Amino acid sequence: MQIKPFVRVACAVWLGVEIAAAQEVSEVESLQRQLRQLQEQFEKQQQQQRQQLEALSRQIEILQAARPSGSNASPVTSAAAPTA
Repeated sequence: MQIKPFVRVACAVWLGVEIAAAQEVSEVESLQRQLRQLQEQFEKQQQQQRQQLEALSRQIEILQAARPSGSNASPVTSAAAPTA
């Protein structure tokens, strides 16, 4: 009756392989989730910076339009750009 110990060992090995495979899938899912989160954060920061650039460009346009055409002095402003 040497078959029973062999079957037990084979079952234990199979179970170990299944557990390892499940852990790999879990790790892949975790990495995919982290990647999605980083991509979302990157896109959000990029959008915020675009908005800040547009706001600064509008401020420059307004100031340049308000400056007399014969003036060579550049205006000094105390307006600060919003920080993220």
